[in-house]
Amino acid sequence: MNVRTMHGVFLAGMLTVLSIGRAMGAISSAGSGLWTNPASWSPAQVPGSTDDVIIVAGHTNTISTNVTIDIASLTIQTNGVLTHAANGTPAQGERYKVVLSVSNNLTIDLGGQINVDNKGYNASGPGYVGNYSGSSHGGKGSGLGPTYGSITSPTNLGSGSSGGASESGGGAVLLVVAGTSIVNGVISASDVGGNPYGSSGGSVFLITGTLTGSGALRANGRILGGGGRIAVILTNSTDFGAIGMQAYGGSGNGNNYGTAGTIYQQHKDHPPNHGKLIVNNNNHSGDNWFYDNPAVQ
Repeated sequence: MNVRTMHGVFLAGMLTVLSIGRAMGAISSAGSGLWTNPASWSPAQVPGSTDDVIIVAGHTNTISTNVTIDIASLTIQTNGVLTHAANGTPAQGERYKVVLSVSNNLTIDLGGQINVDNKGYNASGPGYVGNYSGSSHGGKGSGLGPTYGSITSPTNLGSGSSGGASESGGGAVLLVVAGTSIVNGVISASDVGGNPYGSSGGSVFLITGTLTGSGALRANGRILGGGGRIAVILTNSTDFGAIGMQAYGGSGNGNNYGTAGTIYQQHKDHPPNHGKLIVNNNNHSGDNWFYDNPAVQ
């Protein structure tokens, strides 16, 4: 092989390596924007199943679908946010959710968030009964609307509220992580709005090999709204670590509170659907709205 031929082979090999590196390398957010917009990413391509995705500090990336997105790994840096678009009414359906399948690890740094607060049903939903009352989801709101959804595999949006202003319930975050989920930030699907009558929390559903960190998972209601639903299933561990989990009902006048939602924990030694169910309303037990939840399903 002469020098010219060797040089050509070398260049071809380098181009192949560069091509593979681009196809299987890290893709970082280039600014705030939609997940499906190539301009939101550097390099300018929508992340695929072999990509390690990084949401850079200060950027908010928004998912505008409810179908599963496959990636290799996800890192959300401090002050980085992953969210989904705001939903509307039940007639429009549950159009937007964060649904990710991660073949390696999920890392949420301190101050990083998957945040779908107030991205659920707007002034409506299965747990909404009308103006001037708290809505239900995993737990009852003051309007005593029906609870709904699954304890062991929650996927539904929280119900909105109205009275003075319309407000949306919590959104939905559904994650399957083959490796380790390192959560030092927050995954939140709560109602944190300002309406005098609160919406219900949404859903956080995490299936992961192992779970570490000192962050929090939240699906809280607000001002007489019911708590949402959280489920964490560990496929390769029995240790839920120091992760805080909240599905509180919202506070109201006096001792009236929306009822707590559900927190379901299942580890590798549990048979399916035979984990631990937690109903915790943050030590608020006086004059709570009654709890009416279906059996574990």
